[in-house]
Amino acid sequence: ALVYDDLLKKRSQRKLNAQEQQRLRELFAAAPELKARWAEDVAIPQIIQKLPQPEISSNFTSQVLRKIEFDQRARAPAITAPLWRRFWPRTVAYSSLAFALCVGAVYYQQLAARTELAENAATVTTVARLVQPQIPRMAIPTDLPPMPPVDIWVNFEAIRRLPDELDTELMLALE
Repeated sequence: ALVYDDLLKKRSQRKLNAQEQQRLRELFAAAPELKARWAEDVAIPQIIQKLPQPEISSNFTSQVLRKIEFDQRARAPAITAPLWRRFWPRTVAYSSLAFALCVGAVYYQQLAARTELAENAATVTTVARLVQPQIPRMAIPTDLPPMPPVDIWVNFEAIRRLPDELDTELMLALE
């Protein structure tokens, strides 16, 4: 059968040479039923060539595209899961992230407020101790710089009369 198929393929492409025709005769002698099959196989392409060419419909392209769309819709899987189930994991992830950011922001704000409150309390305590020295020292942090004498806090007129250029020198000196 392999030799038969090979010879049939060669016959469809070109005319068989003398050696190939001899092999074909040997095949027919060994299996006479192949001779009738050969005649049919050789006649089929000739009959097909004699058929008239079919006319293509004027809306052939639109029919093909419609059929493709129909097949794609038929093959598309139906979405049966409810909408909330499809988006549930994403919603939980984003909600968790938003919650964590809110908790972090609240914690940071509370920490900043506590730090500011502690700094203000230390400043007030230091000023109060300067004004009233009987306030106990243990409530005052030890790492604060010493406060200027009390008379500076009272004499604002002397500060107002200072020229503006001295302010920059004063700021540099304080740093």
